Amino acid sequence: MVCSHCGNHLAVEKVEPLYSLREAERLIPLYYPTLVSFLRYHKDEYPALYQDTVLIEAKNKRTHRRTRLLTATEIKKIRKLRLHGPGIDRVT
Repeated sequence: MVCSHCGNHLAVEKVEPLYSLREAERLIPLYYPTLVSFLRYHKDEYPALYQDTVLIEAKNKRTHRRTRLLTATEIKKIRKLRLHGPGIDRVT
């Protein structure tokens, strides 16, 4: 990428997509409670990343909701661990 002001080349880092646990449960495929317990058991390997959402319910009442997020590489790692059969790698 080239800067429009000075013409220098810029190094652009790629942004990895993030998925909520509800989306990840469909991509892996695992049931939601199974995925949550897997992440709790492997919390050192998959550190928690949250998105804070503010919901305005009434005139002066706000509710914060935290949503756990997983990166695409974390989903691929979990999928490979969970779908690995005996001696056969079924995930590409």
